[in-house]
Amino acid sequence: MPEPPRVTSSQDDARSGYEAALAAADPWDAVAPVSPEDPMILMYTSGTTGTPKGALLPHRKTLYNARNAEIFLGLSSQDRALVVLPLFHSFGLKILALPTLYAGGAVVLQERFDSERVWDAVDREDISFFGGVPTMFRALLDCLDEAPEGRFQHERLRFLFTAGAAIPVETIRGFERHGLVLKQGFGQTETSILCCLDAADAIRKAGSIGRPVQHADVRVVRNAGLDGPTDRWEKVAAGEAGEIVVRGPITMIGYWEKPEATAETLRDGWLRTGDLATVDSEGFLSLVGRARDMYISGGENVYPAEIEAVFEEHPDIREIAVTGVADDRWGEVGHAWCVLEPGTTLDEAALHAWGATQLADFKLPRRFHVVTELPRTASGKVQKHLLIPAS
Repeated sequence: MPEPPRVTSSQDDARSGYEAALAAADPWDAVAPVSPEDPMILMYTSGTTGTPKGALLPHRKTLYNARNAEIFLGLSSQDRALVVLPLFHSFGLKILALPTLYAGGAVVLQERFDSERVWDAVDREDISFFGGVPTMFRALLDCLDEAPEGRFQHERLRFLFTAGAAIPVETIRGFERHGLVLKQGFGQTETSILCCLDAADAIRKAGSIGRPVQHADVRVVRNAGLDGPTDRWEKVAAGEAGEIVVRGPITMIGYWEKPEATAETLRDGWLRTGDLATVDSEGFLSLVGRARDMYISGGENVYPAEIEAVFEEHPDIREIAVTGVADDRWGEVGHAWCVLEPGTTLDEAALHAWGATQLADFKLPRRFHVVTELPRTASGKVQKHLLIPAS
């Protein structure tokens, strides 16, 4: 029996096109000598804070990232991964596709995300795991909940995997009702997987991005002194916010033709992620936002991720993003951009009063704006720099 293809497509036309491209390719017998430090991929960041940057990723990074994914996800040659995320972003290629191939498994590609088509492909292609961004899983759960009993079987599906933002407990429990495990991780183009939260801790540590992976030294350090010598960087105390820094073989070489940005990000072997987090007594990290997202209102540091996590629990809000907007009196104040649940309307006073029961006054958004959708990158991250209040 011939060995089945390791990369295929869930669509017949794409499958035949891929096989035709392979057949037409020029044979190449020579193997070029490479070292672990040699560039392997030029991959652009998602551009959540502005123009994307080209990250030069070496061979060592791909190897150690694949190994970390194999350990955490428990991948083997029996696995079949469904990938709907674009392969020009780190999540689709470096976290889902390449680790599966490294383990000897198979990758099934689907051109675009559609919740019903995903569940159909899971059954038809005997998929054992599926990975996607957090916004996808709300739609996937709704599809399962609304489908007639027995419509989707997902018999071989071992687990689901998401990264980027914390998943609400209700979503995790929703998949558990269908017998499905949801694992979570966190990383970025420059590092790939940094932290992982296993299903066993998903409820107990809801809101956390997990603990650091192997093959990396991951720390959360105080913002004060970050521009100084790295040997004077101080780890934060439990519950204190600081920036995530990492060193080890999973980091990039630098940014393509951007020496200043490279020098800002890479310091004496350490990579500054630009992500802010707290660490609890068990070593679990919780994101509080991007360093560039933080704003100062009346002299107080405000982290949008904390506010978003609170308002995501409101029954009328489906999605929310908070940004700092210039204010003559306070310096900056928060504005919230909301995608509402169907059939609901915005009541700013009621939302403000509801938030006041859980947040300090300086953290409360001063304005709430209704939008039909939040602007996102191809990897699902909100592009907050595009959220601008009408003058």
